[in-house]
Amino acid sequence: MDGDRREPDYRFSLANERTLLAWVRTALALDVAGLGVIRFAPLLGWPGGRELVGGVLVLFGAATAWSGYRRFLATDRAIRAGDPLPAHAAPRVLAAALAAVSHGAELLVIGHQEHGPLSRTLFGAVNIERDASFRCPVVVVPPGCLE
Repeated sequence: MDGDRREPDYRFSLANERTLLAWVRTALALDVAGLGVIRFAPLLGWPGGRELVGGVLVLFGAATAWSGYRRFLATDRAIRAGDPLPAHAAPRVLAAALAAVSHGAELLVIGHQEHGPLSRTLFGAVNIERDASFRCPVVVVPPGCLE
């Protein structure tokens, strides 16, 4: 049976490995983004909002790594067998899920601007009353400056 298994052109195997590494980089970026949201983002909507958004991003990172590995194995099997490459839904699902998370976070921030800690705060800016609480440089935009 081992004699039936053929070695593919090494370029295809290396391309498949590069694709796996791209999935791994994407997974790491999602993990870092999720942890960054949990640690550094302002309150999002309600207590626990940033933890929810960050946790979802970390879970997407884990799912991305797993999907990339499964895709790598399926593609390797197809290359070695000389079969057509399998179709994968993972990129479409990941893109749709990230769009949903982005839209949800946007709604949390914009919907909460008139109440609580984000009152009078522009998206991407910090109002003057809050700037002393940050440990990193921020850009202070006076109210009405961008209108």
